[in-house]
Amino acid sequence: MKKVLFGGLAASVILSACGTPVAMSDGTYTQHQTYSPAENASFYIDVTAVIANDLITDIAVTGQPGAKLAETYATEFNANLSKDIVGKSITKAKSMGRVSGASATSQAFQDALTAIADQATAQ
Repeated sequence: MKKVLFGGLAASVILSACGTPVAMSDGTYTQHQTYSPAENASFYIDVTAVIANDLITDIAVTGQPGAKLAETYATEFNANLSKDIVGKSITKAKSMGRVSGASATSQAFQDALTAIADQATAQ
């Protein structure tokens, strides 16, 4: 039994190192992502994604409470997320480019997806 388990882990590590996707654990993952859209400005968004069978089945972005700009961009993200992100892998979701009109928020969202993918593959 230990030999099979070790072999499976080794194969996963090798596949991951070669760039072949490693299966993600199903679950709900949240990433608190900070970003700076302008000099002397810092905001955060919280991204929560539900992963099932290596696909995003639900996703939500919450802007920093009290930071009107962050809240506005989070609202824009949520207006487009279901139709643009749900049903896709994290890799495809990240390659979509801007989801809102703000490049810094879009980059923060992509960074959050990267962190969520890391969480889901570490399980």
